[in-house]
Amino acid sequence: MRIKVWAFSTLVLALGAIAFFSAGATAKPTRLGGSGKSPPLKMLPNVGCEGLLTVADFPGTVKEIPGLAGILGSVEEEHVPHSSFFTTCQYISAEPTEADPEPAEHFGFDILSVYKRIEFESGGKRHNLLTVFPKLPGTTRFRLHGIGTRAYFEIDEEGDAVGYLQVRNDVFYVVKENAGGLRQMLATVASELCPKCNESEVPAGR
Repeated sequence: MRIKVWAFSTLVLALGAIAFFSAGATAKPTRLGGSGKSPPLKMLPNVGCEGLLTVADFPGTVKEIPGLAGILGSVEEEHVPHSSFFTTCQYISAEPTEADPEPAEHFGFDILSVYKRIEFESGGKRHNLLTVFPKLPGTTRFRLHGIGTRAYFEIDEEGDAVGYLQVRNDVFYVVKENAGGLRQMLATVASELCPKCNESEVPAGR
């Protein structure tokens, strides 16, 4: 369960860093294009995390609910010019009943962030939006190729995992109790957000 605490703390710090950048951004985004330059890309629209995954992706959970217990539930309401659009989804285990007063506790949560062009493209180049996420303590990181624009996951010694996915100007972040099926989960989300987005959109090193 440690990864749940670490992952959530890292998520809050990353969102804070992005929010600070967004609020302070004054320069206009640099649209790429022209002779010898990468063509401009269409930015993906504001969509929520609801329904991107299901309870079947998080064994032991029975329901998907919006927000992380209300902690980030209102973030998506802040539609200011240089603000990104965030939604969070949580997967919860069964509630106690008379027949089962202490059901096993299971968890899962994810967040989908849709960034403005100014965060994705500036200074004449496109950016790796996953750089705001530091490696979690006690985990091993694995890069995944062929999924969206960028994808990797981290796993701890207990087998719990965190997945990171960039699909053009979208960033998807998911935490689950084990790494089983995580690659396919990220591939599914990438396909739902933009089936044609790929690694070539943001060259390695950016």
